[in-house]
Amino acid sequence: EETISQTRPADIVTELSAQKALEVYERLQPKDCTVIGADTIVVYRDEILGKPADEAEALDMLSLLAGRTISNTGVTLVRQAPSGSRPKIHSFYEKTDVEFYPIHREDLLSYIRTGDPLDKAALTGSRGPLPSM
Repeated sequence: EETISQTRPADIVTELSAQKALEVYERLQPKDCTVIGADTIVVYRDEILGKPADEAEALDMLSLLAGRTISNTGVTLVRQAPSGSRPKIHSFYEKTDVEFYPIHREDLLSYIRTGDPLDKAALTGSRGPLPSM
């Protein structure tokens, strides 16, 4: 379960990537490994767009993003400390530009009917970002 205590998008996405990486690290035995955790959020005009609640909200989000550039990614590396004590954690944030090309409403509706955007905060399907039109 994700817990957000931060308010800035860069801090939120870094916090989420650390939670994911530490969760996996704690499950691994022995811990002689490096775990990479990552999380991406969609931010538009300082508003974080989460997972759409339904098809109508997915259509609203995709329509809003069409023709715009958005995205924020946080990455965390967790590895065992040489002494075997607490793990070493390194987190960072990268703003990445993901461009959504303008897309026709009919194409958006067709995509939404696949169900792919309903469980994705970034609104990209398992086959990658929406195709350009």
